[in-house]
Amino acid sequence: MATGDIRIGLEGVFLYGTAGTTPTTEAVNVDSVALAISKRTAERIKRHKKYVAKKVTVTEATLSFEITDEEGDAFLSAVKTGAMNDTALAMYATDITSGEGLNADWYITEFSRDENNAEMISYKVTAVLTDEDRDPSWE
Repeated sequence: MATGDIRIGLEGVFLYGTAGTTPTTEAVNVDSVALAISKRTAERIKRHKKYVAKKVTVTEATLSFEITDEEGDAFLSAVKTGAMNDTALAMYATDITSGEGLNADWYITEFSRDENNAEMISYKVTAVLTDEDRDPSWE
């Protein structure tokens, strides 16, 4: 992409695989992908100071997305298995092909299904970061 080009979600790539490895299988049945990175802080109050000093202690990340219920979808099956068995999945959502994102392992913490009579059945998924098998990396 050239400087000034606008990126849209449709150009993103979502890869998944076995925890502990870099994911290589593309999940095309994914929508509304959101990556949130936040920091926890420790506070310190010094005597005779009127400001609270804060120091970043740890980083947290959440990956959320939707999957349409397609019969035989391998990614949906992998997410269901991870949610039901408390097993991590390697996932890497990039903003464009060969783009950037957080390549990491994730635990599924929310797996909910919406059944609207006028729309396709879809699953809303939330995953949280883990570093048990490998360190996350921004690539």
